[in-house]
Amino acid sequence: MKLFLAFALTLCSNALSAPTPAQWGSYPNRPLELRDLVPPDGRRFSLIHDFNYVDQTGRLWAAPADLITDGASIPMPFWSVIGGPFEGLYREAAIVHDAGCCAKMQPWQDVDHMFYNAMRCSGVGWLQAKVMFYAVWAGGPRWTTANPTMPRECKIAQSAGPGFVSRLWQKSLAPNVTTKLLQEVGRRDLTLQEARAVARPFFTRGPMTDAQATEFVMKLKKVGAKPEEQELIALSVIQSERFSDEDVKGIEQWVEKENPSLETIEARAEGTRKTGTEKKTPELRLFPQVQELQQSVKSFSID
Repeated sequence: MKLFLAFALTLCSNALSAPTPAQWGSYPNRPLELRDLVPPDGRRFSLIHDFNYVDQTGRLWAAPADLITDGASIPMPFWSVIGGPFEGLYREAAIVHDAGCCAKMQPWQDVDHMFYNAMRCSGVGWLQAKVMFYAVWAGGPRWTTANPTMPRECKIAQSAGPGFVSRLWQKSLAPNVTTKLLQEVGRRDLTLQEARAVARPFFTRGPMTDAQATEFVMKLKKVGAKPEEQELIALSVIQSERFSDEDVKGIEQWVEKENPSLETIEARAEGTRKTGTEKKTPELRLFPQVQELQQSVKSFSID
């Protein structure tokens, strides 16, 4: 099964590796090859070999072999724009962005700009690439101190360390928010939007339907979730509170109409990111009974 997955992903990467204009850089060691973790969870993968992106200035962005990747560096409400972080032309750029965010060896601004250029290098059109650039600038991870090397726990050999979600978003997860949120999921029927927020992290290979989200929640109530999965659910709910489906559609429409520059996108994204810090008690659309979410939503907007 693992061999089949690697073979299938290799074929997909080969099919999507059409030549791209030189101004967007290059991927010198295509094809991209991924494998399931052991045991597989259908959500996270690791790199079989080094996969690098060289931007248009010649700067090397490395995603090393054994890197654990799950698309968590891209705000999950925006996955609907692309279908999932491992979907189609976005997969190469998403994995290199995951690597940059986990390593934290370069300024976050440079990593986000690299993501845009890498998407264009992979053949993503300007509209969707700019929407996704807005997504990571408005809701992606940030850091102020650069690491000298990639932390060991970014790789599969060190999987016993803290999870990818914990490493990237530890400031956004208020004490007890994960526990209280999962208790609320098990206690009552969820609204459709709540169900979509809970299920979204587990649909990384394609679009998620409302029926699939509802079915996932029903299964979750029966079998529960592992600690790393619980954190991922909490993060998805926090991000979905900050960015509703209507917000995402509004950004798509704005980018399509205005074709803004990256600088203009950055300015609008900064305004969006800081909005949450201006409210002392954010009104929750999702899971209003879980008061711990208020602090998490507020913290999500703080650099």
